[in-house]
Formats: sequence, structure tokens, C-alpha cells
Amino acid sequence: MSPHFHATYGEFKVQVDIKNLSKLSGEMPRKGLNLILDWAEIHQNELLEIWNLSENEKPLPKVEPLK
Repeated sequence: MSPHFHATYGEFKVQVDIKNLSKLSGEMPRKGLNLILDWAEIHQNELLEIWNLSENEKPLPKVEPLK
């Protein structure tokens, strides 16, 4: 499985590929998806590190939320 995360915006949910910063599945209004992808771009390295930690069943740090 490729590195990804799940995001929620209101009642909408998507899975986002961390390496390609693209939607893998789900539905999301354009505004919400753009916000999520912008956030993911800023935190891409952190998200990849967290993915690697999760693969090794290590404790996961929190990533600064979208403000």
C-alpha cells in the first residue's frame, strides 16, 4: 500500500497519496480538497516520516492542523 492519509471535510472523506499529493479515493468539494492538498504539501516530509513510523508500529506524533 502506498503512503497515504485519510482526511475529512464536513461530511466528505478522501484518501490522499502522500508522495504524489493526489486524491486516491473518496469525494470532496474542490475547496476542501485544495485546502487538504495545500496542507499536505507543507507537511509532506512529516507525513512520510509518520507513515514510516506507522509501518514499524512506532508511536505517531501529531502534525500541525490546518488553521
